[in-house]
Amino acid sequence: MNESRLARVVVAVAFSVGCSLAPAPEAFPVALRVVSDPGEGLAGAIVAQGEAQPQLSDASGVVRVRVDGREGDTVSFIVRCPEGYRSPDDAVPIVLRRFAAPGSVPQPDVACPPLSRTLVVAVRAPGAADLPLLADGVELARTDAQGVAHVSWDLPVGKAVQLTLDTRARPELEPRSPRRSFGDLNADEVVVFDQHFERRKSAKPRSRGPIPLEWSGN
Repeated sequence: MNESRLARVVVAVAFSVGCSLAPAPEAFPVALRVVSDPGEGLAGAIVAQGEAQPQLSDASGVVRVRVDGREGDTVSFIVRCPEGYRSPDDAVPIVLRRFAAPGSVPQPDVACPPLSRTLVVAVRAPGAADLPLLADGVELARTDAQGVAHVSWDLPVGKAVQLTLDTRARPELEPRSPRRSFGDLNADEVVVFDQHFERRKSAKPRSRGPIPLEWSGN
């Protein structure tokens, strides 16, 4: 047997032995947790991997599946968040590992942040009753007898809103129609619109003194 033929035989045997020693695929437990905010699990997210049946996250945001592969393989999961939440742009990679107990399987967080946040505004304007509270020119509420009002609405993430206490019907109040801007929220938020007014003093009529009477002498 010449050297080239011998080399081919050696390579073929080594390849055959290597293939026979490769570990067979097995089922690995995998878990991940879908969250809307840190620590807040989100139910109803669709989690898919390859051609396997997609799964929904449970009430705590957790999905548990078994994936066929070899230890050390990286598999990718596609996560689609429920309506009103932003889905991840990229697939979620997870490395297949063996674990001694099912409870020890890590649950990496996958973020599905809300597309809107709740903004609550408490208005305090002592002594300024019945003032309209405007948001971008639209009346939302009026202050009560103590000058207090509350409003709440869902504000799209990244959007700001301008609130105005409209004093046009109360010209004696200063400052006139004060404004505040709120927004660009990363979480639900409660804010206070605290406004103190001064009352403009009415100008006193100027005294012109006694009017002299003219004496004609007749």
